[in-house]
Amino acid sequence: MTFTLQEARSRAVLALRSQDYALALRLGYGLLQADPKDSEAHYIVAVSQAGLGRPAEARISVRRAFQTAPKETPKKFFAAQTAAQLALKTKRYTSSQYWLRRSLAHAPNERLRNQKISDFRQIKSLKPVSFSGSFSIAPSDNVNSGTDDPYLIIDGLPAVGILSASSRPLSGIVARANVRFSYRLAQNEKSHFQLNGRVYHREVMLSSASKATGVSNDELSSATYELGLSHMRIGQNGSFNRYGFELGRNYSGRSAQNDYARLSFSHTFRSGDADSLTLGATYRHIRYNTAILNRASQIELRGDYRRKFASGDTLQSGLILGQTHSERGNVSQSSATAYVTYGFDQKVGPAEVSVTLGAKYADYPRFFIGFLSAPGGRQDSALFGTIDLRIADFETAGFVPTVSLQLNKTSSNISRYETESASIAIGFASSF
Repeated sequence: MTFTLQEARSRAVLALRSQDYALALRLGYGLLQADPKDSEAHYIVAVSQAGLGRPAEARISVRRAFQTAPKETPKKFFAAQTAAQLALKTKRYTSSQYWLRRSLAHAPNERLRNQKISDFRQIKSLKPVSFSGSFSIAPSDNVNSGTDDPYLIIDGLPAVGILSASSRPLSGIVARANVRFSYRLAQNEKSHFQLNGRVYHREVMLSSASKATGVSNDELSSATYELGLSHMRIGQNGSFNRYGFELGRNYSGRSAQNDYARLSFSHTFRSGDADSLTLGATYRHIRYNTAILNRASQIELRGDYRRKFASGDTLQSGLILGQTHSERGNVSQSSATAYVTYGFDQKVGPAEVSVTLGAKYADYPRFFIGFLSAPGGRQDSALFGTIDLRIADFETAGFVPTVSLQLNKTSSNISRYETESASIAIGFASSF
């Protein structure tokens, strides 16, 4: 018996509906012989193979259905959705999330898009391993926190020094990568316990003029490696406690600078869906890679308030108090940081906009510049501001480009630490 292409397509669809997958597969192959780029035929073959218990072959076919589907039709959405379902059936959670992200750009309407985002989050709760990361590249006029003042002036001392060229602001590009992973060890309705890891790298590429000072890119690089455990317990009204323990190592200029152990606790109060208040405390023990005076202890207290207004705008404000004690010179300090972030629900052109303003004060009671002791120590006052843009209209696979304009100004009783800097960071972030 022979059929026209349209008759074969119609009979294949009817065979799928009646779960006659063998017939649907034969008809699908016939359609592909006539046109190897027939997206609907690839889709029929994929669904038939899945129905016959051949998931590996089905994943290949549905991928071809996605690749050959026209961009301006819902076919790409349904092919990606089917690919996600096939991956989920075989517990390939990361692959399923990948295809859900691919489907977002082709969702026929906002309801289906929101449904796929919800599916993505549900799969995230199922898989024991998760990864997240942020990457940015930022041209900066001051990659080394240098000072514009060519002289070293310490309030209270008559001596005046000359700062080296490497202490002046150096221009260049700063690249940052911050990758986190977690592995769920145990979970129930009220709590979860997991292993966490973090890798952070900051790399600097100096301009030609800055390299002439003799400073190398490696000298300004830094990195952090961290591994730990965390436990979260959910209480009443959506409130929850977090407990954490981490071991880490910091690198500066390609050399290990210190190792640390950190304990943390926080409690989040919720008075409703729109408000939350988090109070937390952290203790960190630091061991420096030096022969003597190689210990420090640090305590940090923080509070963070968040609110979402009826307009959709968001407000976040916080206060961080820190105290570090050490026998090492220039390490002991007290600090206070306050900040506020306002996010606008209404887009400005293609971008979602948020603005952060903040201030920090730090007091070092014992501070030395070479053999000189600063009378009364060192005191720094810093102001900082950031404008963050998320270019939502250019979303790709659930990721959006981001642009961040950062401004910093620090005043100090020691001229070396009076700095100003500006940078623009470009990166990508998840849209949900």
